[in-house]
Amino acid sequence: MMLLSGDRESEVLYLADQVGIREALEGRSPEDKVEIVRRGTEAGPTMFLGDGVNDAPVMQAATVAIAFGNNSDITVEAADAVILDPSLRKVDELIHLGQRMRRIALESAVGGWR
Repeated sequence: MMLLSGDRESEVLYLADQVGIREALEGRSPEDKVEIVRRGTEAGPTMFLGDGVNDAPVMQAATVAIAFGNNSDITVEAADAVILDPSLRKVDELIHLGQRMRRIALESAVGGWR
């Protein structure tokens, strides 16, 4: 898990510490973020959370993209999911809900073949 941000170092390191993220990259341009996420996606599935219009290109590079809030129509369009309440707790709920829905869909598909 990595915190990747265009914000200042002090803000990024504070947030990383608060949520227990060990790897944090601050002061990154939108182009930097796209390249970092593309490299990550080549190695395996990635998820990107963003809230700004400059996050749309990064969202396109990620396997899964989640927009916080509806601050930007461009970001909302680029995202796979939108969380209106910008809370990491809601991201956790979304991930667990997605896992449950996937399990139900797989059980239904297997049950339908019998």
